Amino acid sequence: MAYDSERPESPSFERGSSNDECTRPNDIAGLHYMSTCTLQSLNQLRDLCQIPSEIMAESMLPGPMESPEDHRDGYFCVYEVYFKGCGLTFPLPEALVRYLAALEIALPQLTRNLLRTILGIITVAAEARYVIGVPELNELLSVRSSSKKTGYFSTYPNAGRNLISHLPNKDESWHHPWFLIKKTPASIGNLSEVLPSKRSARPLLLLRLSQLKNLSGFQNNP
Repeated sequence: MAYDSERPESPSFERGSSNDECTRPNDIAGLHYMSTCTLQSLNQLRDLCQIPSEIMAESMLPGPMESPEDHRDGYFCVYEVYFKGCGLTFPLPEALVRYLAALEIALPQLTRNLLRTILGIITVAAEARYVIGVPELNELLSVRSSSKKTGYFSTYPNAGRNLISHLPNKDESWHHPWFLIKKTPASIGNLSEVLPSKRSARPLLLLRLSQLKNLSGFQNNP
């Protein structure tokens, strides 16, 4: 695992201190929290969530002037909670990547419950031997700007189509631990150019049927 600057193995942060926020006020989401990830914490995350070693070996701790929405090319940002509390795996599910592309929003713009919902739907569909795509996700979910944090998005089930329930209402400090994953076949398959790299101020909610067909490319399993 690579990193750009020395970081303590067991960091302590005081809310409101200069170490607590990133100095990038022009980001869509405003000031981001500086990452609290360390080499030790990422090794623990790898073991806890069984993240492939080859992916973690090429992951990066962010530099002091990087933020979740403005960082080095060839990488994408992930929060630790995406693995610990949402069940994210590698390579990223194709349906997730194509849904993000359809909405024109980046992966780290997802609140944890939005990601939990998307991954839950994908899992339920797989258990039923059905591979879900963009049209189905768009039919099940409405994605809206988060009321709690600018630049992030939450989800609401469309009427009568709530497949995932009993999601937690609160995760403490989930924005603090974040790091960068290199775009490789192991982490994202052949969808490196599909995954949005830039944040959007608001998602593209209305998708034309022709767009959905082009972005989907999924069929039922036999």
